[in-house]
Amino acid sequence: MLSRTSLLLFFALASNLGQAQTYVRTKHNFGVTFGYSPTDMSITERAGSLRVGNNGQAISAGLTKQVARIVYPEIFYLRHQGFTPYSDENNTPVPFRWNGLGLGCLLKVDVAVFDVRKRKGYCFGRVLNLIAGGDYVLPFAVSDVPFEAKMKGEGAVKVGFGLYSAWGGSKRSHKTWTIHWEAAYRHGLSPFMTVEDRPVPGRTESWKHGSVNLTLRVMRHKVFKFSDM
Repeated sequence: MLSRTSLLLFFALASNLGQAQTYVRTKHNFGVTFGYSPTDMSITERAGSLRVGNNGQAISAGLTKQVARIVYPEIFYLRHQGFTPYSDENNTPVPFRWNGLGLGCLLKVDVAVFDVRKRKGYCFGRVLNLIAGGDYVLPFAVSDVPFEAKMKGEGAVKVGFGLYSAWGGSKRSHKTWTIHWEAAYRHGLSPFMTVEDRPVPGRTESWKHGSVNLTLRVMRHKVFKFSDM
C-alpha cells in the first residue's frame, strides 16, 4: 500500500513552491460517473455448477463525492440490456431491458505512483489504486417477458483497479479537476430475475449478473489560493 508519507513526499516534490499562487483543495467536492459494461452475463447455479446465459450490455450514470480521501459514496442509474436465459415458444431468445436506481460505496486505495516527469512545464505523475465496494439497485422500469419471470432488486460487490493523474505547480485547473479511469468486475449477490416453471414445470431458478465494468469518474474539487491564508 502506498503510505501517506510517500504521497506527501510525491506532492511536495511535484509542487512548485517558488510560485505564489499555489492552490490547495478543500474537503468540498462532487463528481459524475459514466459506466459501460461490454460483457454483462446472466449466471445461475445448478447442481453445483455455474451456468452462464446470453451476454448483454449495461450502461450507468451517477453522482458521487470523495470523503476522507478514499471513500466514494454514489447514487446512479443502471440499465441492463440483453436476452433472457430462456427462449419463447418459437425458440427465439427474448430481449429484456432492466432499468434501476442504485446506491453504492467504493473504496479507492492508492498503491503506486509511476511515470513521474515534467509535462507541459509542470510536474506530473500517474497514481494506481485498488478498488473495492458494493451497491444495491432497485428496478423501476423493466420490459415484459412472455413467461413467469419476476425482476427484483440487485445487490452486488465490485473489485478492480483505477488510474488517475496528479499534477504539481500552480495551475488552478490541475487542483480543481481529477479524472479517474476504472476497470472492475461486478458480481451479483442477489438475483435480478427469478423464473418459475423453467426449464421444467415446478422448478424455479434465480439469475444473477456478472459484468466487466469500465467507468469514467470526473471529480471537481473546491480550491483556495495558499497565499490567501
